[in-house]
Amino acid sequence: MKGEVKKKSEDGIKRILYFDFLRAFAPVAVIWIHVCPNMYRFHLDISSSDFMMSNAVQWLARWAVPIFIMMSGALFLNPEKQFSFKKHLKKNVLRLVIVYLFWSVVYATVAATFSFSLGSQGWWKRFLSIVCGVHYYHLWYLIVLVLLYLMVPVLRKITANRALMNYFLILGIVICFALPAIGEYCTLILKRVNDSSQLPVVGVLKGIEDITGYMAGKLRLDFMVYFVLGHFLHSEDLSRKLRIVLYVFGIVAMINIILISMLRFNLLGYDRNGATEENINVAVLTFSSAIFIAAKYGLQKVRKLPKWIMNMAKYSFGIYLCHALFIDFVLYKRNVNPFPVGHKKLELLLFVAATVVIYIASYLVTWAISKIPLLRKIV
Repeated sequence: MKGEVKKKSEDGIKRILYFDFLRAFAPVAVIWIHVCPNMYRFHLDISSSDFMMSNAVQWLARWAVPIFIMMSGALFLNPEKQFSFKKHLKKNVLRLVIVYLFWSVVYATVAATFSFSLGSQGWWKRFLSIVCGVHYYHLWYLIVLVLLYLMVPVLRKITANRALMNYFLILGIVICFALPAIGEYCTLILKRVNDSSQLPVVGVLKGIEDITGYMAGKLRLDFMVYFVLGHFLHSEDLSRKLRIVLYVFGIVAMINIILISMLRFNLLGYDRNGATEENINVAVLTFSSAIFIAAKYGLQKVRKLPKWIMNMAKYSFGIYLCHALFIDFVLYKRNVNPFPVGHKKLELLLFVAATVVIYIASYLVTWAISKIPLLRKIV
């Protein structure tokens, strides 16, 4: 297939080079996403250039998780490859469940040990309340992967039929991405108009807002769209003109979402919930697709990636799993700004430095765990 560059690794397994390239740098973007929101926590002036800059750089890293899922879809949904559901359950699904349980216990243990607000609550009560309660925030990704992996036999039937796959993608993108975006615009417009004016447009906008919210909530294809889209973009040969159009749309979509996000902050305050702040977002979908395609075709003449990039790719999963330990229990262990320098642009540079340091620390921990026979499979 044109644009698919492979090499044989030392164990003889064919690797897709642009997947390794994306896999290497996606954890850096994830760490940045989890470090960056703390700039909002310390109340930047919404109208300031500092806020605009910090908001923009966070959005520019939003491609990471969607591309992780797209790569998984490209690998699992190829209908030409042999597939055993029993083997898939044992090798992939069960492994993810074990990884989820292991790291849930790890984070519950660390959180109970390093909690600064235990009060009269003992360690065990604190531990049980965490491990039996809601999973640690970044582990949601494992739950999504388990659900997607369970859907692989069904989704392979869809990708085996090109017309059905196209229909699935169009339906999913419209319902789960486009409609929430339309509803979001309606919400922001309604905040700008006076409800007491009884303008006919108010009723129309409220109607659209209700309908889009209802439909998006009833048909949760969201991450399955990314999963199937990964197979589509990986297997489809796109013309140069079409790729340029996608790049332009990706840039325009990201600029648009940055501006809409700022408007949302101005109108709704610091509420970061909503369609514009999640991965299930038409702008993130477009931008992530553009990056995916740029890596695919940009690396098609590359025959070998540097060893340091291959090592980054090798430990990417483990880095994702353990990076929150350093963010929550080292960098922000007391929920205060670790860089109170009073100069926001300098502070932004310090956040970049923190991202790099946390990545290196997570890499070293993952590397160490991978050398332990009993634990290497959980990273």
